[in-house]
Amino acid sequence: MNSSSETEGYKPDGRPPDGEDFEKTKGGVGSKRSVPLYRLFSFPDAIYIVLMTLGAIAAIFNGMSVPLMAYLVGQLVDSFGKNAHNKNLVHEVSKIGKSIQLIIAFIGGFLIAFMKGWLLVLVFMSTVPLLVLSGASMSIIINNLATRGQVAYSEAGAIVEQTISSIRTVASFTGERQAINRYNKSLDASYKSSVQEGFAGGIGIGMVMFIVFSSYGLAAWFGAIMIIEKGYTGGDVVCVIFAVVTSSMSLGEASPCMKAFAAGQAAAFNMFETIYRKPDIDSFDTNGCILDDISGDIELKDIHFSYPARPREKIFAGFSLSIPSGTITALVGESGSGKSTVISLIERFYDQQAGEVLIDGINLKEFLLR
Repeated sequence: MNSSSETEGYKPDGRPPDGEDFEKTKGGVGSKRSVPLYRLFSFPDAIYIVLMTLGAIAAIFNGMSVPLMAYLVGQLVDSFGKNAHNKNLVHEVSKIGKSIQLIIAFIGGFLIAFMKGWLLVLVFMSTVPLLVLSGASMSIIINNLATRGQVAYSEAGAIVEQTISSIRTVASFTGERQAINRYNKSLDASYKSSVQEGFAGGIGIGMVMFIVFSSYGLAAWFGAIMIIEKGYTGGDVVCVIFAVVTSSMSLGEASPCMKAFAAGQAAAFNMFETIYRKPDIDSFDTNGCILDDISGDIELKDIHFSYPARPREKIFAGFSLSIPSGTITALVGESGSGKSTVISLIERFYDQQAGEVLIDGINLKEFLLR
């Protein structure tokens, strides 16, 4: 039996025929000349093998990228479509990538500068501590001001929420002007914090850029000395200066992006404080008494209370109230006077700082919560 290579006109070892044999096989009727696929890789060298291997791996990952992207983010299209604040989200998130890019540019610029002239770079780096100190001070100040502004905004939002939810009551007592004044007062505090934040950011960026440009003058002066005494070329000095200039400018451009991180830290503080808080009232406590027969007499004696979120704002200071069983009692007052707080204390959503809440003469803290 002849092998396939012999049938196609090739010798048993896979080599093509030569001379007359090749001319004879070349003109075969209806034949298509080809070689086995593995013969295409008959004469590789080490570089060829490495390049082909890398190319094959890259082709595999390139082919996997489209279905992998569909698998990972295919379900997110609808999620982003429902997000009303998507533009703000994309704008803020983009600052993270931008800041990483600028920081890497800062590091890369210094690496190139060290390769070209390490002595000149060391003189350059004498200004880095001042740069870091000014940047850190700016970040701390902006962080504190951002926190203060967020607190003021939250107070203004709470006023709006309370007013709109009770708009009929507010309108019936003609309290619109008072609600507007309270809202404007909260906005004034937020406005002042924002102005101070912008003022601090402007001074901070100005200090950073002053230090950066001062370092340029230092580099030009010391670079001239290096050309005269150390054999540096003008190209080396210019390369070092431009590399450090690029990295310094990248650090300066990263300063506004750091503002987003500072605002994120301020916003995350309250979130983590809520996550890791230890509640004073354990709703899963199995200890406590259960009354078989409840009359329903309610009494609040000398209550002192302020909400945990606003400890300086006193809601009750020595407040007392007695509601006998079977009577109807109406609590009337302006928003924030403590009407709903009375109900919250009776339901023990909160504990008062002083005083007692009694049900049929028994302290509410002695009852089983569940």
